[in-house]
Amino acid sequence: MNTNYVDIFVFALLLTEFFVGINRGAILFIFDIIGIVLGVFLSNLLAPKLSLFLNHSFHLDKSIAEKIQNLVNIPGGFSSLGATFENVSKTITNMHLPKTLENFILANGTEPYLSVKDFITLRLSQFLVNAISYVLVFVIVILIVRIVALIIRQTLRVSPFLRWIDIILGGVLRVALSLTIIAVVIHMLGFVFSYLDLSQSEFFKMLISSRTYYISETYFQLISNYLTSIIANFK
Repeated sequence: MNTNYVDIFVFALLLTEFFVGINRGAILFIFDIIGIVLGVFLSNLLAPKLSLFLNHSFHLDKSIAEKIQNLVNIPGGFSSLGATFENVSKTITNMHLPKTLENFILANGTEPYLSVKDFITLRLSQFLVNAISYVLVFVIVILIVRIVALIIRQTLRVSPFLRWIDIILGGVLRVALSLTIIAVVIHMLGFVFSYLDLSQSEFFKMLISSRTYYISETYFQLISNYLTSIIANFK
């Protein structure tokens, strides 16, 4: 019987994840997921308000603009021109900024009384303030949820029975999450490989013949069918 290194690697990974899971417990695992979801939701909700507060109360955007003024390189001789929509549009096109930044700079119109450089620098600093606000809210939410999780875990672990449930369930949930990620990755690899001529590839042969591939494809199909049925019931 040939050794399948894909199966060995995945088994070792899942075993490691199980021990990580039992060390952390189910409560921390569940609350970490809750913290991430809640963090993203509250960051989207509160970060804009925090940005306005920081800019109005502490003029953080203007302070950052002063710091990065000399770092912003305006090409094509537009630097000292008025910040009309046309001038700003041409400038940011020549700067080859990411589309997200281009849209942000032009989102609320321009301010012709400022120079192109001053306007773009100010908008870039406002973007940085938004990013800082988002990260701050996200980190604070994660920390609060983690503190709550630790308190709950400490309370429940007074009972030996609940302590063991937390430990074992933590390992099981960690393995389930890892298996889900592996199933998605292997399904994606199979999708990509189907467009390539890899019939002679040893790795491809090993992957296709592995128990991991069979289990992952079956597991992925179950998840896919379940999610499809849920979405189909949305009104």
